[in-house]
Amino acid sequence: EFRLVHYAGDVTYNVRGFLEKNNDLLFRDLREVMSHTTNSITKTVFDVKDLTSKKRPETAITQFKNSLNNLVEILMGKEPSYVRCIKPNDFKMA
Repeated sequence: EFRLVHYAGDVTYNVRGFLEKNNDLLFRDLREVMSHTTNSITKTVFDVKDLTSKKRPETAITQFKNSLNNLVEILMGKEPSYVRCIKPNDFKMA
C-alpha cells in the first residue's frame, strides 16, 4: 500500500491482488488488428513478428511489468536534476 498526497487530500492505494486482477490475455486477433494499424506507436507495440510465435501471448500485466522495468532502467541511467518553481509574493516585487 502507498499514499499520494494530492492538493485535495491524501489518497491511499492498495496493490494487494493487483497481479491476479490484471491477468487477462491479449487475444491474438486483437493483437493482429493492432499490428496492421497506421499509427506508428501502436504498430511498434504490437509487432507483426510476435503473431507468428506459438508461445502463450503475454498478459496485460506482463506487458505493464516489462514496460515499467524498461522505464526504471532508463531512469537509473540518467542524472536527475530538480527545478524549484518559486511563486511570487502578493505585491509582485523582487
